[in-house]
Amino acid sequence: MAMAATAVVGALWTPYDPLHPETEAAYAPPSASHPFGTDWFGRDVLSRVLAASPVGMRIAAAGVFMGSTAGALLGILSALSGGLLGEVL
Repeated sequence: MAMAATAVVGALWTPYDPLHPETEAAYAPPSASHPFGTDWFGRDVLSRVLAASPVGMRIAAAGVFMGSTAGALLGILSALSGGLLGEVL
């Protein structure tokens, strides 16, 4: 639930623009202004993580949906076919 809340709220609330580079702040360590530090372009890592979280949640949801669908179809096929195919599946 925390990941879903982060994906919804985090994308709306980013402390800095996740794409805006600040070359003078490159490789800054974690601090009060940049809790996760900055990357080699000087972009705030926390803002980038929060902005990317909805994409990660969509990918995870798609994986769960595809896996559940494949498992359900194999289960139905196994139950309806019976015999050797049902035993193999």
